[in-house]
Amino acid sequence: MGYIRFPLVQHDSSFWFGFCASLGVVSVLVLVLGLWHINQKDGTKKRSITAQLSQKKLSLTMIALSFLAICGLVTSFILVSINKSFVEQLELKDREVQNGLLQISVLKQKKLMPLVSSLLSRVQREVESSYSRELSEVTFTQITNLTQTLKPYLSPMVETDRKYSFEKGQLFYGLCNSDMAPSSFDRIISTVDFSNIELSSADLSGTNLKGINLSNSKIVTVNLTGVSLEGANLFGADFSMSNLDSADLRNCNLRETVFQRSKMNAVSMSQSTLSGGDFSNAELRNADLTNCIVHNANLSGAQLNDANMKGISLNSTNLSFATMVRAKLLNIKMLHGDISEANLVNAKVQGDWISLLDSSNTIGRETIKEKYFLLLDSVQKDTITSYSLRCN
Repeated sequence: MGYIRFPLVQHDSSFWFGFCASLGVVSVLVLVLGLWHINQKDGTKKRSITAQLSQKKLSLTMIALSFLAICGLVTSFILVSINKSFVEQLELKDREVQNGLLQISVLKQKKLMPLVSSLLSRVQREVESSYSRELSEVTFTQITNLTQTLKPYLSPMVETDRKYSFEKGQLFYGLCNSDMAPSSFDRIISTVDFSNIELSSADLSGTNLKGINLSNSKIVTVNLTGVSLEGANLFGADFSMSNLDSADLRNCNLRETVFQRSKMNAVSMSQSTLSGGDFSNAELRNADLTNCIVHNANLSGAQLNDANMKGISLNSTNLSFATMVRAKLLNIKMLHGDISEANLVNAKVQGDWISLLDSSNTIGRETIKEKYFLLLDSVQKDTITSYSLRCN
């Protein structure tokens, strides 16, 4: 019977909790049955002395069972409260232990910072002592080994489940600022893993980072104007509030990448995959987004004036409150998207664009149909006939 438990007790899986609760339940049931038995007797007839004694015994039994029921239930809830407090104390101790382990991990990684400084000094000496500015094979091996040693860790100061390595970020930044030969730098960028780095308020403008792996990195408020990231793996990276004006992001993996409030004017992202990315309130004026795959992405409030979005796939993408004045929206695909409150004045579309919005169940399409009309823009042989969206 001890294993018959109330829902409150069942979670703790304690025998005695269940036993006390079960004792109370059984006592209550017996009490109810006894009272029911008494009420069934004929009260109008005179009872015999034996019957009266039996009734007194039954009444005493009922009182005793009632007392046991109340004691059992009260004891059960008291034990549950004590156990709950004990569990909370254990959870608190466990969090303290985890925080302690985290602090140890952070200290271990920070102790590797002198190795980073030493290696960067070695790189500088080799560059200055060599006419070709090429790095030796030994130095290249040390760079590879050190990046593998520098592990990402949770920051005790920020509530996040993302792990980053500040030390690896400093190594990456130091290598970018060295004056080594382009061939040595290109070899490092294309072969060394720089994922999960943390870097902020740095200047990397004009750097050639083709093919680099910066996945799951945190690179915020960084100057990346004119940087070349063609073919780079930027999956899950955070570039919030960074400046990527005129950057080359063609053929990149930009899945789940964050560019919140970033400057990306005149950026080239053709043929890239931006699915799951966050471009909310980003500046993308004159951006090249031709043939990009942008599924389940957030471009709400983005400024896409004069952007080239030909052939883009925007399934389930949020473009609400986006500004797309004079944007080229020819041959786009949009299924279950959201363009509510978007500014589409003079945007270039094909003639059946309005009907495509209806068939794709795009949110905000009714407002678009009421607010805009199509005006023939240009007719050219062997090209799609272009129309401009004009306000009614």
